[in-house]
Amino acid sequence: LDAMKILKLSVFLFVFLAFLVSCKDEESLYDEVTITVKNATDESIFIFVDHHSQSLSMKDFTVWINPNSLEFDQVDSGKEIQYKTEKRWLLESPFYNIFIFKSETISLFSKEELVEYDIFDDSYHLTYADLKLYDFKIVYDGYSHWKEQN
Repeated sequence: LDAMKILKLSVFLFVFLAFLVSCKDEESLYDEVTITVKNATDESIFIFVDHHSQSLSMKDFTVWINPNSLEFDQVDSGKEIQYKTEKRWLLESPFYNIFIFKSETISLFSKEELVEYDIFDDSYHLTYADLKLYDFKIVYDGYSHWKEQN
């Protein structure tokens, strides 16, 4: 009888441990996702990111925010910037909108003009599946490969 209990306990523990090991590899909705944007141009660029339920243009931001409150991240030539979020946010608001502005564009236009006239040098409207396909890394070289594909 004791041998039977030990056998049952051993089988239970084996199944339980196998279950734990198999669950470890599954992606969680709360997993941190790091999105990297690399500047492969020979000049500084400025980036504005937003994730939303739809693909957006700069003009769309007039509805939600004051253009003067927009904040751009500067990324110097050869450098990269990382944006951290959770997988669930990318699934709930499926479009990760990235707007890229060259230094010249930022110096020529005010934030109000950028929004009102929908001015930017490049934009990406990526879903979680798109980001995963690119290994969560976007390399901006001054030419929009994304626009060519869509």
